[in-house]
Amino acid sequence: MTPREKRTVLLGLGVIAAALLLRGGLGPVYGTWRDARAAVSQHDEQLDTLESRLDRRDQRLRRLRAKYGPAVDAELVPVSEARMRFPDAAQQALQKGGLGVSSVALQGVRRSRELPGVSLVTLRVEGSVKGQQLPHVFAQLRGCTMLALIDDARLEKSQNGNEQQFAVSLVLSTPALTEADR
Repeated sequence: MTPREKRTVLLGLGVIAAALLLRGGLGPVYGTWRDARAAVSQHDEQLDTLESRLDRRDQRLRRLRAKYGPAVDAELVPVSEARMRFPDAAQQALQKGGLGVSSVALQGVRRSRELPGVSLVTLRVEGSVKGQQLPHVFAQLRGCTMLALIDDARLEKSQNGNEQQFAVSLVLSTPALTEADR
């Protein structure tokens, strides 16, 4: 074989080896690398979506905390426990605000239509308060250890000497976990 033929054969073998290397070794590696980059890009998009959803959730929680107080973060308790704890918690918060509580009575439990597995424990609180204390009464509900939602509020103004007095009737509710029907 002449040197020219040897070079041609070696060149041909080199081209065949390069083609086999690309096809058998580097091709799949490049394909895997391309697939990995596509997966990373997709996961980055999913992460961005989750981060924006978390930001919206955090903003919503901040608004709820500002409106309802720290009880928004408390875990829901079963209805039976809420029936025992909610009247005392509501009474303490209202008395701290200046309401002279005359009666606290459980009104019942109703299932939430919007939230499956959640019921609302409702109670009626009656009492009286001086006129200037009225805003403090409602503000103290935000400090209640259990989330207190005002379903109904009725105020009746009366005069007690020189001071304005209000007879207050509140219907409050708190969410609780619905217990399984037995």
